[in-house]
Amino acid sequence: MATTLLVLLPELGTLNRHQIANLAGLAPHPCESGKIVEYRRTKGGRADVKRILFMAALTARRTNSPLKAFYENLINRGKKKMVALTALMRKIVIIANAKLKSLQT
Repeated sequence: MATTLLVLLPELGTLNRHQIANLAGLAPHPCESGKIVEYRRTKGGRADVKRILFMAALTARRTNSPLKAFYENLINRGKKKMVALTALMRKIVIIANAKLKSLQT
């Protein structure tokens, strides 16, 4: 997964967490107009990156790691499973970005 992320996201390690999440297509965009407030949705981004992160998130939620605890905490707070999985995907790409950024300095 790490090699594929480096190939598909060459900007990894150079952008901040908001920009990298948006580039990966995992930033929440509000669906609001006037008094209507709906769920926030993720859209756009690179489809190949989303597929890789989805598989990584599925694996991470089954392993005994802090990412599993993060996922279970979201589920216990009442989030839908797909919303929690998307948040886990976003967390994985942000962690990878931060690790690469710290290696470059």
